[in-house]
Amino acid sequence: MALKLIEQHHFFAEPGIITGQKVDVGGVIHKGQATVVLRGIEPSFNDGEDHFIKIIKIRITNVKPRDTFIEYDIEFDFMDDSNHKGSSNVDVLIVAAVD
Repeated sequence: MALKLIEQHHFFAEPGIITGQKVDVGGVIHKGQATVVLRGIEPSFNDGEDHFIKIIKIRITNVKPRDTFIEYDIEFDFMDDSNHKGSSNVDVLIVAAVD
């Protein structure tokens, strides 16, 4: 058994959900032992103005290890108190025990 670490990068131009991300981990996942963790974010409003953040939310959901791949969804929400929507880079790390 080996531990596989796989970095994935996602970009959100505005709040939303990316569904059905499917990543091959390069081997059979041992007894479903795999997960996806948040590695980093880089939120921005891209207009140079000051903003009072109302909400920032990033959720990794529906993580499903299957055979040699893992599936997951990412939800991103970023808004200021005037309801201006922001963008963000979101980096995740897939951690899987493979045979």
